[in-house]
Amino acid sequence: FSRWHIDAHITCAITGVTWHLTGFYGQPDTNKREETWSILESLGRTNQLPWLCIGDYNEILSHSEKSGGRLRPARQLDRFRRAIDLCGFNDLGFVGSPFTWSKTDRLEGSLRIRLDRALANNAWRLIFTSAIVHHIPMSTSDHSMLSLHLQDDNHNR
Repeated sequence: FSRWHIDAHITCAITGVTWHLTGFYGQPDTNKREETWSILESLGRTNQLPWLCIGDYNEILSHSEKSGGRLRPARQLDRFRRAIDLCGFNDLGFVGSPFTWSKTDRLEGSLRIRLDRALANNAWRLIFTSAIVHHIPMSTSDHSMLSLHLQDDNHNR
């Protein structure tokens, strides 16, 4: 673990399958975000297991994941994409609102952004082919809750 992530290995008591789970928080300061991408990439270089990484990355993959405010620099989005590619991740998608964070700023107006997501490598997706991520609005937070519904598809065979 670090200030930016919590790592665990999960083993199913029934199937004996072990997989890697990372809870992730991206540095909110864009000038320091390289620190968190370096951690993520380091975890990716050493990982040998099916891997799910879920959390608040504080970054977007494309401008379509943001409504309102100024555009983010392309290099900022590219750096996030490079970290995801190095880890072999694919976005699991979602059900619900396309945005997971919102605020109203006096200068920028209403901002809505998809900062939170679940990413997994192909080995993890082969185990949990029916995994679904739900964006659940929260009245007590400016972030939506991510709810991951898993079904071990291989267990039923």
